[in-house]
Amino acid sequence: LAKFIALMVDWAAMILLCAPIAFIPGVVPEPGILFATIVYLILFGAAGMAFGQYLSGLFTNAIAAYLASAASMLLLNFSQLFMPLASVSDGVLSALARASFAWHLDSAARGVFDSGDVLFFALPAILFLLLDSWRFSSGRIHK
Repeated sequence: LAKFIALMVDWAAMILLCAPIAFIPGVVPEPGILFATIVYLILFGAAGMAFGQYLSGLFTNAIAAYLASAASMLLLNFSQLFMPLASVSDGVLSALARASFAWHLDSAARGVFDSGDVLFFALPAILFLLLDSWRFSSGRIHK
């Protein structure tokens, strides 16, 4: 949990350091959109880092852990881009869209807090942190 908290502090600092970009002359974002975007990006980071931390604990090889985490995050981030290429049913396409991180970040662009989108990021973060801490406390970790 300490590693996750340290990563989240770094992630939040990077996001907040980028916030002044929104105040460049000629760019005047609505405060609601700016606030929603920052909150959603922090939630996005929490879900991604919890998932990556859990995956890294499943591997003994650091390179394999990195590659598995990177490939998984690419799929979750860009699954909506594969929809036009797929010749599958509408239900599968809808599931791909709903599994995409980018699809759930769209409401931030409107300055809207959708409880479904917040839960999409928060629940996996909590789940993977609990699974990781359970694995660590039960001694099922790779050394």
